[in-house]
Amino acid sequence: MGARWSLRLAGTAMICVAVALSGCGSPAQTTMAVNEVGKGTSAEGRTAPSFDLPKLTGSGTVSLDDLLKLRQPLVINVFASWCGPCNDEAPVLNALSHQYRGRVTFVGVDFSQTEMSQSGPERFVRDHRISYLTLVDPHGQFVDAYGVIAPPTTFIISSSGAVVVAHVGAVTRSELQQMLDQVLKHSG
Repeated sequence: MGARWSLRLAGTAMICVAVALSGCGSPAQTTMAVNEVGKGTSAEGRTAPSFDLPKLTGSGTVSLDDLLKLRQPLVINVFASWCGPCNDEAPVLNALSHQYRGRVTFVGVDFSQTEMSQSGPERFVRDHRISYLTLVDPHGQFVDAYGVIAPPTTFIISSSGAVVVAHVGAVTRSELQQMLDQVLKHSG
């Protein structure tokens, strides 16, 4: 029981650090403009790092290569079920995934290392009626490769596979629309 308690304590401490670093629950956020290299996460301005992550529901994995075969820009949102700003922005992301259907692919990536159980992200997707693909990152492959410190963080990846936008913090509808319209304008 001592080891189990220590593991939970370590997990709780990790969540507290992530919340503190992300400004989760505060209005502070950072948006990096399209192709503004050298700002934001370590991934912005370069070729998107590859990944191959399991689906939250169902079986199998999805890779960046699988998504790029759709020949559309990608919006990849890193979220956690416990994160207040993630809960605030979920309806925005879901609505815009419908509005941009056929032109932009939306993907959610659960910040799995901070979840206390698998039911957290499943409940998040169900409660917010998320209709786009949701993946889990159980070993930190995505968050490490993309330089994510804490959720929410949203990436826009061009159809050619470059990270063109990294938005740290909750994104508003108007902000994401403006970013997507700019990316679509430059890609077509």
